[in-house]
Amino acid sequence: MCNKRSNNAFPTPGHNHKQCLNDAIDKARKVFSLRKLRLTPLREQIYRQILTSHDAIGAYDILDRMRRQGREIAPITAYRILDLLHDMGLIHRLELQNAYYACYRDHEDDKNFIALICRGCGTIAELVDRKVSRVFEALEKEAGFTEEKRVLEVQGLCRSCRDSRKGGNSEKEPLNA
Repeated sequence: MCNKRSNNAFPTPGHNHKQCLNDAIDKARKVFSLRKLRLTPLREQIYRQILTSHDAIGAYDILDRMRRQGREIAPITAYRILDLLHDMGLIHRLELQNAYYACYRDHEDDKNFIALICRGCGTIAELVDRKVSRVFEALEKEAGFTEEKRVLEVQGLCRSCRDSRKGGNSEKEPLNA
């Protein structure tokens, strides 16, 4: 998988994103093949729009990009493909932003990670920690509540953005400011 992580879960500054993209496309081909589905050219094009960075992108932004590239797609078609990519674990949806980002990790379900969203650069990292799931399992047991969906999104600053602000070198305004 993509060798893009520094010791703090975020991509290292200036990492080779082309390798991330190639690894993700290889993973998608395997996942589609295992499920006996086709990674059609349209599915791959939409997936590649999400893979252009480690940021999240909204469905209509994807449609706009595709339109600028000469490919007109109906919103319902894009959403169906996004749902399929999500169901296959290739992308995740940020609830707060109503946007999608590529999943570069192999994990079995959406319950065992936290999405860390940098408000400075927009980069998203996943923190996988079984301890988080144990906390929610205990809360479920205590409350007698059956969880159907868990979305953990944490906004803050990645190390690179935090360090650049300490040096007074912040060029980019925080997202959602």
